[in-house]
Amino acid sequence: MPSQPHVTNSALAGAYAVAFGGVLRLWTLPVDWQSYVLLLTGMVAALAWFANLRRYRTVADTPTAKIASSPLGVVEWSGHGVRLPGDGLAAPLSGLPCLWYRYHRERRVGDRYVHEDSGTSFDTIALNDGSTTALVDPDGAEVITSRRRTWLDGDYRNTEWLLLQGEPLYALGEHVHVEGTQAGADREALGDLLAEWKKDKEWLLRRFDKDGDGELNEAEWEAARQAAMATLRADAAEQPAAGWPMLRRPRDGRLFLIADRSPRQLARRYALWAWAHLAVLAIAMVAFRLKSGAG
Repeated sequence: MPSQPHVTNSALAGAYAVAFGGVLRLWTLPVDWQSYVLLLTGMVAALAWFANLRRYRTVADTPTAKIASSPLGVVEWSGHGVRLPGDGLAAPLSGLPCLWYRYHRERRVGDRYVHEDSGTSFDTIALNDGSTTALVDPDGAEVITSRRRTWLDGDYRNTEWLLLQGEPLYALGEHVHVEGTQAGADREALGDLLAEWKKDKEWLLRRFDKDGDGELNEAEWEAARQAAMATLRADAAEQPAAGWPMLRRPRDGRLFLIADRSPRQLARRYALWAWAHLAVLAIAMVAFRLKSGAG
């Protein structure tokens, strides 16, 4: 499964503002729905408080391990993102080279925007912490990035989230030992194979040009990359390959995080949001008691 989008704390903050604003505007009206809104807001705040507290405790209580001496099992790595040889990943909408992307494209219909397209990259991410380089498989991860950009393009509204080379990179997940190409590690071989395929443009277009326009668009080129990766994996199964450390989604369902922050910054972020949701819970419950008593 691809890396998972999640309900963000900022989105919940906006929902709280709308809920409380509606209740305050109509506070004096003898309508029961206000009490229900307050109760629902308190329940959401309680769940959000627990989720952020869980993340805070997980990040704060997990020691940062060096990749070179990291034990197998659930660990935390912190370093910076790097691009491996042959890695040509680029964001589909902006074309920026990146380590990971998520995008959302909306089309204007009348006075509103409707969903047009969206997607998330699933290429492995390389992380270097000064001791060595390891891979992070973003499948199923909760990815947090400050690199979010929204812009208008004619009738379209585009939004991209990116992880970029050279910036801080944090990962919390299950450390496993994998074999080179089967984990997508041999990016140089991938680049070489795609370069070989490009030499026979007629064959390449016949296989991947689905719309028949004589060129490969982003989706068609991504399909070619995935086919090349599958070819390399099949070849790797027949020959020995060097081992790589990799972080992946824990099999026991524990938290799997990737972020462009340090462990301290991430823990502080979750602690602050936990306190904020707890405050909203307290306000909602006090307001609920006052409204119920007034009714």
